[in-house]
Order: sequence, then structure tokens, then C-alpha cells
Amino acid sequence: MTAAHHAAAAAESHGPVIAAIAELLAAGEADGSIRPGLDPDDVLMLMSSVWRVPEGGQAERLLDLVVAGLRADKADEPGVSGP
Repeated sequence: MTAAHHAAAAAESHGPVIAAIAELLAAGEADGSIRPGLDPDDVLMLMSSVWRVPEGGQAERLLDLVVAGLRADKADEPGVSGP
């Protein structure tokens, strides 16, 4: 795949991926499991950094940190800023 093809595929898929993340965040907000006000683009950026880590303990720890940061019960803890 050339760089131009990669850029076109990324541009074409960004909207649907962000829409899906937004829908998941909204469902989590509605049931109280996800803290309110999260930006779908921020969540995608976090996940893209985890995808780049080789499999193993570090990837698992980073994913645990990401998930903990999304949880509604963590929103009031020191060091976890809101939107």
C-alpha cells in the first residue's frame, strides 16, 4: 500500500470509527460506567498508542491504564482531569 492509499484509507475510515467510539462512550455514560464528556478522538489516540506496543506485559498494563481512565468511578480521583 502506498502512502497515498494509506492516507485515503485512514481519511475514509476515520468518520465511521469516531462515530462508533462516540456511540460506545454514550452507552457507557448512559449506564454510568464511563465518565461523561470524553472526546472520541482522544480515546482513538489513546488506543492507537496501545496498538503500537508489542504484545506482552507492557501492552496489558497500558490498556489497564486507559480503561481505568475511562471509568466513571475514577473521574473524581486526584490526577485524573475531566474534559
